[in-house]
Amino acid sequence: MRKEIIIPPGDGESHPFFRPLPFTYRVSYVGPGKRSHTIEYLSPHEIILNMKSFRPDDSITYVNRDTGKDLFTISFKKFARMLSESMLDTSPGNLELLYGRLILTNRFSKSIIDRGRLWHYDRSLRKYLLTLKGGIESYLAYERLRVVLYLKYRRTSIHHLITTVLAMQEEDDIHFCHINIPSTLENQGLMVELLRMDLPKSKFKIYSYEPVEGEDVILPAIITKEITQIINQLIK
Repeated sequence: MRKEIIIPPGDGESHPFFRPLPFTYRVSYVGPGKRSHTIEYLSPHEIILNMKSFRPDDSITYVNRDTGKDLFTISFKKFARMLSESMLDTSPGNLELLYGRLILTNRFSKSIIDRGRLWHYDRSLRKYLLTLKGGIESYLAYERLRVVLYLKYRRTSIHHLITTVLAMQEEDDIHFCHINIPSTLENQGLMVELLRMDLPKSKFKIYSYEPVEGEDVILPAIITKEITQIINQLIK
């Protein structure tokens, strides 16, 4: 009988869904004709995006990336429960981090069977994000025969910022974007990676400012509920 070990949920900051860990993931499942098969994934994000392809009692073995040794095995059902519990305990910034990694994995990993599911959910999320008003100062300039965007961001969500910039870029055929973000904005490196999916690095530049008390009011753009709903749809 297979022994199953559950990782303690922790406080979110140290949970394996929210930071890189030295694992690969070997999935064991029963295919047509009740034949056993295995497939290996490099990240938990690939597992989340492919959950629909497996049964609740199929298993995931965590393998030490350096030694190749099996560490522990859990079922897909327990994997999904761990993820749901960790999303309840973690911070908005960590949820945005997880969602951003899912977006990148969905775009670039060759292991994803159905890229359209997350793409569809993400389009709905972006439509909602565009309804959030305030927290953005921007203007267009015409420089050297090019349309240039200058934008100062005063909110807390990289996904809201990215959605706003891409919508402006599409609407006004912008050639270059100057984006000024608060130094307190979480996941700045991830934000650049996500922007580069749709904008060449040569078409934008990121600046950072220290918010001035009383002048730079940083508005919340908390989308934990929306992200949690999307991820729960992926793992149902």
